[in-house]
Amino acid sequence: MKLSLKRLWDVIETNGCKAPLYEWQSYLGCEFNVLRPYLMPTSEIATSYPCPSPGLEGCPRTIITNKGGFNFAICGCTEFPRNCTKIPIDKDSITIYELRWNDFCQTLAQLLNIEHDFQKMQDYVHTFKIGDYMAHVGMRFPVYLTFHYKTEHLKQVLIKLCNSRNSKPFILITSTLRKIDNDTISLMEKAGATFMCLSNILHRDIEGQLRLNVPPDEILKDFRNKIQKDEIEKQIESGKILSKFPALPKETSWNELTIQFTDGHTVLFTCRGKSMTASYYDLGMAKSRAGKPTVVWDMLYQFAVNHGVIDWKSRSATLHVKKRKNRLCEIFNKIFTIPGNAIIWDKDAKQYRCLFTILPD
Repeated sequence: MKLSLKRLWDVIETNGCKAPLYEWQSYLGCEFNVLRPYLMPTSEIATSYPCPSPGLEGCPRTIITNKGGFNFAICGCTEFPRNCTKIPIDKDSITIYELRWNDFCQTLAQLLNIEHDFQKMQDYVHTFKIGDYMAHVGMRFPVYLTFHYKTEHLKQVLIKLCNSRNSKPFILITSTLRKIDNDTISLMEKAGATFMCLSNILHRDIEGQLRLNVPPDEILKDFRNKIQKDEIEKQIESGKILSKFPALPKETSWNELTIQFTDGHTVLFTCRGKSMTASYYDLGMAKSRAGKPTVVWDMLYQFAVNHGVIDWKSRSATLHVKKRKNRLCEIFNKIFTIPGNAIIWDKDAKQYRCLFTILPD
């Protein structure tokens, strides 16, 4: 059963994440059990206690400790009778509790499949690094958590993060979206960063545990797709290959390599007991705009379905076949430490032939 969290984020934003236990209980009501595991007692004790008739003379009640060590809340009204009665107070209820941010962030990291690396951000108000999100292989992006009561405070944090990151992408998690205005959104877009809102993605279960409304992959899908597209564009521009096969002995030849398509987007390389899985964008075979496979990737797949050969009867037989074959050889020379070309022209058979074994999915 999904239960809403209506009070939790308001309380964290407004009370400074530090308050007497009775205030946490009063403010949170039935949501108190959600936050209780993350509250830690301090050495501080509250000096006042709420009155049943707030606003009258003597409010709030003063907390005193008698000789026996018992605590009482005493009305401060000087007239007789007093506005409210003296009541005994349990010491734990007037102890100041603060939120253990490390534990709270660790829970968020586990829920979102984020690599936990907690850091309290110096010179940032109520801002913490939860950890790093591995969007794709070799692509790591920081995830921050921040709570603020005023929009201008949130903007200050955002500006500092953008400047410190040199406009590199990151994820910023906050409690609600009500502190976010158009200027804030523009700043995030400029930095290539993404907002996540706890009030939209979390609920509590019947046992008081924090749970995600949808799976983490779905929550982070937009950020992951955007990063993938940006990285693909950089990869195409620089010609960079993101995946490289483990080093092989110098005497290794291409006929020892096997390439198996596992689906339309991924292949499995195996050679001399070593293996590696890679997608078309890991291999520099993605279009920069749409992120779809290039004609070079299509050619590699045609080699697979045609048992490692392409001749003039093949679908890939165009005027550009030689150029695409050369591009494939260049890519394989960057991925593997195997000398020579992986694909050759067989004059007798009048076909391009792979020296390696290649299989379709």
